[in-house]
Amino acid sequence: MRIIAGKYRGARLLSPLSDATRPTKDAIKEAVFSSLGYAVSGSSFLDLFGGSGAIGLEAASRGANKVVINDADSKAYQIINANIAKVKADAVSLCLDYKRCLISLEGQHFDYIYIDPPYAFSNYQGLLAMIADNSVLSENGTIILETARNCDLSDIDTAWQIVKEKNYGISKISYFKRKEQQYDKSDVSGNI
Repeated sequence: MRIIAGKYRGARLLSPLSDATRPTKDAIKEAVFSSLGYAVSGSSFLDLFGGSGAIGLEAASRGANKVVINDADSKAYQIINANIAKVKADAVSLCLDYKRCLISLEGQHFDYIYIDPPYAFSNYQGLLAMIADNSVLSENGTIILETARNCDLSDIDTAWQIVKEKNYGISKISYFKRKEQQYDKSDVSGNI
């Protein structure tokens, strides 16, 4: 596992040795960051289920000003800290379950929130509702959700709408924006 682009490009990262953690494949990581484009530079980025921290560190490498990487698993948290130290990134690590993390970050507005929970996770509606309730996402922010390909998110009744979805093998990436937010459909294929 490595950082694909930016100032830490090519840096090899440690990965947790656990069945509960599955690293995001490089192809998915590249597709996500290509869709976000240069907007990552200068942004604030929360990696809520960090695993190794690779997604948050990719954001830091591409110029995100504020990066927070969280994982509830203490072994993953140690790996995240080791990877932050390895590349000397300016990132904050937390070891909290996602609910406590979102509560602790209440009022801190992130431009991007990346969510890649374990496969067994199913409370997507509750998670998205907590993000809305705790005002964690900036006004024009984007939630990026990585799930299993067969995960149906169409019936989620929250303040969010899916503006783009793409399958990558057994995984699916869904991009959410606020329902009341006006966006240009042409933006969805480029910078989200």
